[in-house]
Amino acid sequence: MIKQNIHKYSVSAMCRVLQLPRSTYYYVSKERPAEDPITARIVDIFHDNRRTYGTRRMKAALQKEGIRVSRRRMARMMREQGLVSIYTVANRKESHCQRFNLCTCGKSVSLYLRADRSIQS
Repeated sequence: MIKQNIHKYSVSAMCRVLQLPRSTYYYVSKERPAEDPITARIVDIFHDNRRTYGTRRMKAALQKEGIRVSRRRMARMMREQGLVSIYTVANRKESHCQRFNLCTCGKSVSLYLRADRSIQS
């Protein structure tokens, strides 16, 4: 609409009438680089290292190759590919409450002595 009437009215006047910021008219979106080569390289590094690399070690390995990727973006790509370190899986233990079935009884169990109670001899 603005491009059709640019010969009659100024861009700022048309943007004001349409209640748009003028920067919206001039905005050109940047094309993001494709993630496919990076994702493929992440999968290769992950399997070459016997599925032991997490995001921090993966980032260091990619930096050595000259690939610059943020750790959170890499974590998203690893999650999309279903890549989970074997150490992460091994460290997920059940909690103390689940192990001793304390939380399922419905009562709050206090395992500590109160500080205001004195021990009588």
